[in-house]
Amino acid sequence: QQLLWLDANGRTSWRDRLLDEVHQVALLLREFPRLGEADEPPHRRILLKTLPFAVWYAFMAEEERVVLLRLFHFRRWR
Repeated sequence: QQLLWLDANGRTSWRDRLLDEVHQVALLLREFPRLGEADEPPHRRILLKTLPFAVWYAFMAEEERVVLLRLFHFRRWR
């Protein structure tokens, strides 16, 4: 939904940066799954570097698995 909105509003450069940053977060979490701020277990969140978005994810330690759950713009997060 975020990508569609960015496309519809002429923000294709943001869309490309968003895809790249989410990919970078996924790579980081593969190596450091506890990197994000803890929420209610097993949920955690991590902020993107240059865009106003946060990624919510779950880290299941017993399975050594990370699942990206949601992507929020800061305005919707509050």
